[in-house]
Amino acid sequence: MDEKPSPLPDAVSEALEMLGVDPASLQCDGERPRVVVVHAGLDEARRALREHNRDHVVMARVDQATAAQLDRWVAAGVAKSRSEAAALFIGEGLKLRANDLERLSQAIDALEVAKARLREEASAIFGDPSALD
Repeated sequence: MDEKPSPLPDAVSEALEMLGVDPASLQCDGERPRVVVVHAGLDEARRALREHNRDHVVMARVDQATAAQLDRWVAAGVAKSRSEAAALFIGEGLKLRANDLERLSQAIDALEVAKARLREEASAIFGDPSALD
């Protein structure tokens, strides 16, 4: 069986191998591979989570498998509760996708400007909606 050549530059492949990652085992679902380096341990994330005040409530429904996984993290002592486990992994997931969100930031900013302009135009046409209260 012929092995496909790695789409990664040699320097990247060598660096991954030094970290114990087999470049041939990497898969990508797009045209270009995406390599994300994640710290193997959760100690830093757990410390940061416990140092910051978690005063914002986010309600989320999850499937049975996800709830069971959160329970396993609690049982393992990594988190004190499902809520803490969910907060930990939400934070880690957001870090992993930070570059994607950064790419979207200009469009998000433009959308906010467009919404403000729409409110101004609607107010100019229909008057101040709070005056009806």
